[in-house]
Amino acid sequence: MRAAACYIVLSAILLVGLPSRADAFIYLDPTTGSMVLQIVMGGVLAALAATKLYWNRIRGIFRRERKD
Repeated sequence: MRAAACYIVLSAILLVGLPSRADAFIYLDPTTGSMVLQIVMGGVLAALAATKLYWNRIRGIFRRERKD
């Protein structure tokens, strides 16, 4: 009987304490926007760095060999 009373009290606390709607799902604060911007910028810079490191190989794929 004591466990049932605990479950009833816990359920009542949860029902009263939880909001009826969760509007936080669509909320993006400035920190989230900043993090997304940093991820995008980091990806672009990483792609540019990889291109620079492998530029001769990339250029060699498209270069035509001259036959004399």
